[in-house]
Amino acid sequence: MKSLWGKDRLWMVGMFVLGTVALALAVAERGFVELFVLGPRKLEVAYYTAGATGLVLGAVAVLWDDFLGTREFLMQRPISRAAMARSPMLACVVVIVGWMVAVPIVAWLVAAIDSGIYDVTFWAGLPEILGTLQILWPSCAIACLAASLPAAWWLRILFAGALTMAIGMAID
Repeated sequence: MKSLWGKDRLWMVGMFVLGTVALALAVAERGFVELFVLGPRKLEVAYYTAGATGLVLGAVAVLWDDFLGTREFLMQRPISRAAMARSPMLACVVVIVGWMVAVPIVAWLVAAIDSGIYDVTFWAGLPEILGTLQILWPSCAIACLAASLPAAWWLRILFAGALTMAIGMAID
C-alpha cells in the first residue's frame, strides 16, 4: 500500500493544497463576524464549491493512473486488483479528512486577516462549516464511481452530473 501511495503523493498533496485554498476562500467569503462570532445560517458558496471540489478529487483519484499511463504497469506487478482499487479511495479519505481539519483553520485565518479581528475564542460557525463540508464525501464517491465505469467519457460525465444533482438536492 505504501508503494501505491508513493505514486499518488503528487495528486494528494496538490489536491489538498488547491482544495484547502478554494474551500477556505469560499467559506471565508461571509466575513469573520458573521462566520465565527454570530454563526452563519447557510454557506451556499462553500456548499457548491465543496461539491465541485469533491467531484474533482474523486475523478483525479481514479483517473490518475490512466493519465500517467501506469495502470498497465501496475497490472504486471504482484499487486492485487483490490489493492489497486482501494488505494485511491483511501487516499481520498485522507485528503477529505485533511480538508475537514485545515479548511476551518485557514478560513478563520483568512477571515481574521480580512477583518482585523484576531480573537481565537470565536468559533461559532465551526459546526456549520463542518456540516457544509459533508457534501465532499458523496460527491467524491460519485466521481469515483462515474470515472471507473466502463463507458464513454461523456456518459461518465453525464452520470456524475445527474447523481450529484440528485444527491445534492436530497442533502440540501
